[in-house]
Amino acid sequence: MGDNRKKRGTTMDTRGKGRLMALLFALAALTTAWAQKPLVTISDIDVLDLPRIRLRVCADGNASIVKGLDASSFLVRENGSPRPVSVLCPDPLSFNSVVLVLDNSGSMSPVMAKLIEAAGRLVDSLGEGDECAIVSFGRTIQLRQDFTTDRVLLKNVLAGMTAEGGTPLFDASCFAVDLLGARAGNRSAVIITDGEDNLSGSTAEDVVERALHFDARLYTIAFNISPESRRLMESMALATGGRFFTVVRPSDLPAVYERIAADIVDKCCRIEYLTDDCADTLRTVEVTLFAQGDTVSTGTTFVGPARPDSMRLTVEVPPLLEPLESGMAWVYCEPSPSPSLDFTLTFTIVFDPDLLDIDPPIPFTLGTASQNQIVSMTRTGTGRMRFSLSHIRPVEGTTRLVGFPLRGVPADSSRKVRVGIEAADLEGCPVVLRTADDSVMVCRCHRPLPVSIDSLAVAGKGGVIRIPLRIENGLETSLPMLLDARVRIPAETESVSMLDGAVVPHGALEGERLEAGIYRIRTSWPVAPLRERGLLATLLLVIPLEKAPVSYRVSIDSVLLWQRCCPSDSLHEEAVILIDGYCTPLLSRGADRISLAVAPNPVSRRAGPARLTVMVPQGFGGDLLTLDIVNMHGETVRRVCSRPFPPGMSVVAIDVSPLSVGTYVVVAASGSSTAACPFLLLE
Repeated sequence: MGDNRKKRGTTMDTRGKGRLMALLFALAALTTAWAQKPLVTISDIDVLDLPRIRLRVCADGNASIVKGLDASSFLVRENGSPRPVSVLCPDPLSFNSVVLVLDNSGSMSPVMAKLIEAAGRLVDSLGEGDECAIVSFGRTIQLRQDFTTDRVLLKNVLAGMTAEGGTPLFDASCFAVDLLGARAGNRSAVIITDGEDNLSGSTAEDVVERALHFDARLYTIAFNISPESRRLMESMALATGGRFFTVVRPSDLPAVYERIAADIVDKCCRIEYLTDDCADTLRTVEVTLFAQGDTVSTGTTFVGPARPDSMRLTVEVPPLLEPLESGMAWVYCEPSPSPSLDFTLTFTIVFDPDLLDIDPPIPFTLGTASQNQIVSMTRTGTGRMRFSLSHIRPVEGTTRLVGFPLRGVPADSSRKVRVGIEAADLEGCPVVLRTADDSVMVCRCHRPLPVSIDSLAVAGKGGVIRIPLRIENGLETSLPMLLDARVRIPAETESVSMLDGAVVPHGALEGERLEAGIYRIRTSWPVAPLRERGLLATLLLVIPLEKAPVSYRVSIDSVLLWQRCCPSDSLHEEAVILIDGYCTPLLSRGADRISLAVAPNPVSRRAGPARLTVMVPQGFGGDLLTLDIVNMHGETVRRVCSRPFPPGMSVVAIDVSPLSVGTYVVVAASGSSTAACPFLLLE
């Protein structure tokens, strides 16, 4: 009986073990099925280039990254609507082959140390089995290091690089892609340059064609280059599934190379799609993966930054410009661009080149939405300046976009001139761009205002000779004037004094005997004339009496008179700029004399060099002309230059920084001809 129990127990144990094994097999099969079902995750959502949205999608299956994925493996919906996508998925089981293509032309010398550091960080970020080669281009294209996994060797090669030569960018890129074509891994080239290609026989299209043939991704970095070159660099990256970066400061390079390294070694997929909604809205993105016979979906929700449906660009000019003086003009963008979105904008400033100029053509970004970022200006025609802002990350809280220097041009004209914005184009979301022009009142008149003296003066009682100086016509009583006249008097004159005339207020004129034979009459500040013509002043000369008749010559050596050409109209709601009459002499005795003008006047030491305009008549063209700065004691304190000047107008820069604050005179001498121009120097 006991044996039977034993037998039955044995039978029961065997059956229980069988059932247990069957259960374990079923659990194992179910666990395997679960393990093989991919797990999909979404991360690194990038909306900087709205309406382009980028996602990082990882598909893990059976403890490894799912391989063999492409665009047909994914369906992307935004807020329930399917979106066309571009997908880049590396082979997760392959190693990476990377070529560093480094511009070592002479212009890269200031940033070479930071570039070597940045490239070294990328080398450090590569995986254990990843290989890297180094190509440089300058005077020649060199394979500095063939493919190797030895990171120490790679970094030693980088450390030995120096900058030299030109920029064969496209030829070097083709050379690097050809190297990748012989490799078996995931192929990538990282290309940086700071200049336009000036040596290649290849083109950007040739580079892209080779890269697509060898399935190589191009990562391109533009360091302070022209908009056209940036567009070529960007097209090379986007056409091959890579990424494009713009760098302004050398200190930004390490972060850029780290981002590229993360992209290269990443085993996950990069997905891009274009949204049809640029509003500030809640977005739900659902990604469905079709892989290994399974369908897996995941989603995420985020709020994206907005770009408005319409924006307004306005140009604003300074309220006043002295002759040949530059003032800042500004372009405003309303509403203020979002700091969460890249901003790529082009527009053209149009102006009358006969009256205005943008000089120097250098954009000003301090205190603007584009502060410390690349803005370029290109003269596209007469009176047309094209502005390009490429991938700007706007500074928050300001509508001022960019500034530029506006300068008056010498001309004989008086009219209102338009300064406007044309051909504005904002990349990305569809935006209606409205523009607002500014009106500019330009006033440049030139009228001869002759000063005359009597042809004969006879000494009266006591040997006093009266010399009247008259202005015959043309003064504007509503406008201030400045006068600087020099009268050549007999060297025998014992004393000279001056009586005010009726043209200017009493006490407005100052008289000074500069040397034996020259008497100077001037206004030390702008004064408004009392009448259009009449007696300016009377000189009283005391000359020794002689027993026999003696004749002496009295002549006007030079008379310079400035008067603002146009009255200042009241400011309207729109901004108005008044460009003063060009400060060549409005009054100069005879057309055969040299004349001078300093602008701006007064001169500020902090504003840098002043501009001295020299008008040379035809008769003096090519003669040696000496320009000196003389103080109020008649001492020469600085020689500006001594050289021949061509006929017509020339502009000379005057460095006033060594001079102390005060009143000075610029004196021009050429043989027996002289001219002078006073100016006031302020701190």
